[in-house]
Formats: sequence, structure tokens, C-alpha cells
Amino acid sequence: MIEIPVFQNNSADFTQDIILEGIVIGIRIVFNIRNEHFHITLSVENEIIYGLKMVTNFPLLFQHKAQMSKISGDFIILNADETSAELTYNNLGSSWKLYYITDSELDTWKIENGF
Repeated sequence: MIEIPVFQNNSADFTQDIILEGIVIGIRIVFNIRNEHFHITLSVENEIIYGLKMVTNFPLLFQHKAQMSKISGDFIILNADETSAELTYNNLGSSWKLYYITDSELDTWKIENGF
């Protein structure tokens, strides 16, 4: 599991590029004030998934793997310190962290969670 640094700095919209498994992945995270949730857009070369709702404790690409063939693993948001019950605007990157999980970690997650 690799922690993806999220430098929110009280911004409702931020973008960064990361290199994972030798590929550049563009990440855009936007906070929607109406529904009070974060949404993530992921891009690799010409493959883009727009505005996935960032739910906690569940692989973000779980239902979208076919659209992102260049990413072998997945992303997941986990509670890093158990101090916050839910993901909010103020705790992404501190209490709740974004991680990249490999294929084997994803397989383990599926077995542990009955998928």
C-alpha cells in the first residue's frame, strides 16, 4: 500500500501528477459543497474517469477497472488515526488518507470483504 500525498491546503479543487508502477497518473480532487463529498478524476494518457465519488473503505475503481486498463491496482481512502468517523472537507490528508493498493492487495481486500 502506497500513501498518496494529498496537499489540500483548504482548497476545494486541486490537481497533482503521481508516478505509480512506472506510469504518470493525473489526479484531480474536487470538494462538492452541495453534497459535501469529494470527487476524484483520474487520468492516464488518453484514459480518463471523471468525478468518482470518494467513498471510504472501498476501492474507488472497483466498478471502473475496464475504463482504466493502464492502472493495475486501485485507490482506497482509509482512516489513518481513527479520530474522525467520516471523511470531511477538513480531514482529507490528515485523518483520512488516500492510498494506492496493488493487484495482490486488492485481491486480499476482495477476499476479506466477500467480493
